[in-house]
Amino acid sequence: MDGKFAYSAFKELYHSKGAYYLYIDKAHAIVLPERCFTQGDPAAFGRFIAEKTGLEVKEIK
Repeated sequence: MDGKFAYSAFKELYHSKGAYYLYIDKAHAIVLPERCFTQGDPAAFGRFIAEKTGLEVKEIK
């Protein structure tokens, strides 16, 4: 995928089993597997995206 989204486009944020799920509506999400991160610490991404969006990253077990 090659697109850009404003932080305000995200409605829900989740993390589960090594991936982040950034929902733009109830049926569509951007899935970011941690193994695909090429820079930085994937664990720090949750704090970063929460700060930028003002949303909580919910952990799904």
